[in-house]
Amino acid sequence: MIHPLTFERPFAWREWQAHFLPEMERGSWLVRKFDTRKEILSIAGVIEMAKMQMEGRGIPNGEYTKLVCTEIEGKDHNVGVVMSDTPTEINDTIPMLKMAILNQASRVLIHGLGLGIVPRMLAAYGVDYIDVVELEEDVIEMVGPYVTEEVEGMGCRLFIHHGDALTYKFPRGTRWDIVWHDIWPDISDLNIPQMTKLKRRYANVCRWQGCWSEDEARKMRRIYEGKWTQKDIETTPWLAAAAHGHTKKSLSEIKKKIQKIRSSSLTTVY
Repeated sequence: MIHPLTFERPFAWREWQAHFLPEMERGSWLVRKFDTRKEILSIAGVIEMAKMQMEGRGIPNGEYTKLVCTEIEGKDHNVGVVMSDTPTEINDTIPMLKMAILNQASRVLIHGLGLGIVPRMLAAYGVDYIDVVELEEDVIEMVGPYVTEEVEGMGCRLFIHHGDALTYKFPRGTRWDIVWHDIWPDISDLNIPQMTKLKRRYANVCRWQGCWSEDEARKMRRIYEGKWTQKDIETTPWLAAAAHGHTKKSLSEIKKKIQKIRSSSLTTVY
């Protein structure tokens, strides 16, 4: 078991990157490596990178791994980068990891397999049993064997279940110490209804649960409704400028900006 404070060291996120995964593809899903020092970005990509930097989600130069969806026929799903092992995405899990340590979690449920980063982190911190529910069978077939080898090599049992997080049923009486919901490819306040549904569904079968990017999604909703707080302004540079004076024009521009963010993935940079 790793010391509980190691994840707070500078650059500790590098220890949890998905270097253990090779490049591969199955069906409409790809695992690909990319190096920010070698990538040539489009103009849109440069603008997106600058925006992410302003919002505190910038990507330092280095090599990374991404999970990409190329096409899903007949399904409501973002096509593009669904997950990557960038520092912000890894650090987004720290609140959950802290609660797992605080509660001395033995069994954890994760909704969304992704690159398998979260199971590896939990196993390293002493969790005994991990359940993962993943919607896409191709992702399970690609990533599953590698993650299982990593996790079980640390003495943790990993069970990957194929199904929809919103409807999958475990045997009656199953309980977890921690439940982590991470099924969204991008940050949007439109994810809030699903977050609410999942948290209600698991409220009585765990000691703590959380959703990836929920704080950012709820901030986005407050901004869109014109109900932002001083903290929202301090942590969102473009809002600080747009909200000055709270004029009707600035409110209109803010709503247009949020609508644009809603309709585009924050992770499809490369």
